[in-house]
Amino acid sequence: MPASMGPEEAQYRAIDLLGRQVRGQAYTLAISDGFIAIGWIAAAFLLLMLIMRPIKISYYDLRNM
Repeated sequence: MPASMGPEEAQYRAIDLLGRQVRGQAYTLAISDGFIAIGWIAAAFLLLMLIMRPIKISYYDLRNM
């Protein structure tokens, strides 16, 4: 309140400061959620690669293409 002209301006400044803090924390959480999602997707694709079987192609199949 010392830098404000009155209680209303002090309240507006406090709301602005709180809003900036919340915005910064939300941005940080969004970035961390993105990294967690990328990690889960990478793990899922690695498991999918373990399940897949190699394709056997013979010389006869290549000649008839």
